[in-house]
Amino acid sequence: MRLFILLLLTTGVAHAQVIITSDPFSAIQPGPITVALRPFLTIPADGPGATIARITGAVTDGAGRVFINDLSGTIYRTDGSGSAPTLYLDITKQNIGAVANSSFYQIGLSGVAFHPNFAGEAGQPGYGKFYTTSYAANFGSSTLGDNTGPVVAQVREWSTATPLAGTFSWTSRVVLAISGYSDEHSSGAIAFNPAAKLGSADYGNLYIGSGDGAYNDANQKAQVLSAPQGKMLRINPLASGIVPYTVPANNPYVGRAGVLPEIYASGLRFPQSFSFDAQTGQLYINDLGQTAIAEVDMGKAGANYGWSQRAETFATGYAQGAIDIGNEHIYATPAALSAYTDPIAEYWHSEGAALGSGFLYRGTAIPDLFGIYVLADIVVGRLFYLDPAAVAAGALAVLHSCRHRWKTEPPHRLKAEPRG
Repeated sequence: MRLFILLLLTTGVAHAQVIITSDPFSAIQPGPITVALRPFLTIPADGPGATIARITGAVTDGAGRVFINDLSGTIYRTDGSGSAPTLYLDITKQNIGAVANSSFYQIGLSGVAFHPNFAGEAGQPGYGKFYTTSYAANFGSSTLGDNTGPVVAQVREWSTATPLAGTFSWTSRVVLAISGYSDEHSSGAIAFNPAAKLGSADYGNLYIGSGDGAYNDANQKAQVLSAPQGKMLRINPLASGIVPYTVPANNPYVGRAGVLPEIYASGLRFPQSFSFDAQTGQLYINDLGQTAIAEVDMGKAGANYGWSQRAETFATGYAQGAIDIGNEHIYATPAALSAYTDPIAEYWHSEGAALGSGFLYRGTAIPDLFGIYVLADIVVGRLFYLDPAAVAAGALAVLHSCRHRWKTEPPHRLKAEPRG
């Protein structure tokens, strides 16, 4: 690791700052686990921009349906075998002012989440309801934020009387909207905790990933607890009388003056992807790094992950009072910034360019991956994994590169090489 000392003069006082200009980590080594990959599904090219699909996941309705959304505004239905996709809904054709992805990958239909009772018991809360996060250009008013940006990220509720039908007839309403300062880092994934069962405190709560709203957190919102940007939000999205949604009573900031009670955690840059351990309900957040490093966070109520004072376990120019706030420099972290919640893993962008999705594997097809968190870099196409159970307190997990090969056998026949 090469370190350079830079002396900056501000208000006549010299401050010695250690600028980190090269990869501070050891190269990620291939691990002992190898998986076989096979083609699963091809999504049609629906719009002028690139087809960027995200698997929403299976719906627990006994029908084996899997839904996939594309940033162009479409939702497709398939199954666990990757059958030819069927269009379920195109939100751009529903007269709701939705903005589809065109040339910039962060605008469009960024998240879909089905209520745990979507196709469950009729007449009970959540039946026939699912939720989307999409974008509108100056459409409506924002329920959260200062409503000054050029785009609005909307969480919308869609309702149907026939959740098991192959096609979708609907009504919809806006649950909440967040003002965005640019077409970057607005809304990411949304999801329900799959481990939260009926009667538990987290059942039916919707988690919403909200980015900082602009490159390099230009409006400095991630550390402001009265702003929704740079946060994980948590709400019960079902309407209650004239109230469009309610805030769970056990959210960490409920009752604090001047603080948004919807906030679950803060100090995030762009939680574009997050997921839950389906067995324990533990939340994992993949937070895209600015340019140098990406991080994986263990989701905790009330946690502050440090952005934009910290980038992963390093200080930023904002924290240092530096004159190079907008560039690529990161700094050694002073003790004053140690109170922020550390990530459990991070990697330098020499290993990849953009952290994508990640999941705690609880399947049976690959026993060696059981209980292992698998994550992907969406630009270079690498797979990594870590063992959360082996993460020591206050330390980073050991990341391994996952070996993989292409295979055409069905998933239930895939075998992993023994772990050494």
